Parts: sequence; structure tokens; C-alpha cells
Amino acid sequence: GALELWQAHCATRQAGAAAAHRAERDELLIDAKLRQGGALQIPVREETLEQADRARLADLDARAADAIAQTGVDDASAFQACLEARTPAERAAILLHGVQREAERLARRAALERALGA
Repeated sequence: GALELWQAHCATRQAGAAAAHRAERDELLIDAKLRQGGALQIPVREETLEQADRARLADLDARAADAIAQTGVDDASAFQACLEARTPAERAAILLHGVQREAERLARRAALERALGA
């Protein structure tokens, strides 16, 4: 039903953001290790990196977590609340709130794309 579709949409958005973060993080790890010289061993152990590189990784991780939080994508707690709702009207209100946030995000994105494309 609608809950499963919304949950799949949110999970897909979260997975996409996580994959992009992992790719950027892996690139930073490899770049940092290559700058150190010597043989590249995978996986790169973060504790072997320079302090500045470890700080960049921590900053990247913090920014990724913040970006996910700012998307407003429903997490497991929102779906749990929906499952625990006592009436169909309560479930519909919870889903409507999430869908409205997503519609607003898409509208902002389209407006930004129009502004940058102009």
C-alpha cells in the first residue's frame, strides 16, 4: 500500500545519499594514503592517516549526517509511528505530512534548477 511505497521511496533516497557519501569518503581515503607514498593497502586504516586527513574525514562524515537530517526524509521512527497509529485517519495524516515535505523539496529543487539554468 501507500506506506510501503513511501517507505521504499525514503529508503531509496537514504541509500543514494549514503552511497554518494561512501564514494566521496573512499576517494578521500585513497587520496590521503597515496599522498603518504608507499604501497597502498586496502582497506585503508584511518588511524594510519595524517591528523589533517582524519579531520577531513570527520568533517565529511558530519556534513553527510547533517545533509541527511536536512532532507527531512522519514526514518524508521516515522514508519513505526504510522504502524502504531490507531486509526486510518492518523496513518493518513502521518503519510500526508511526509509526502508534503517531499513535494516541497522537489518544488524547491525545480525552482533552483530553473534559476541556475536561466
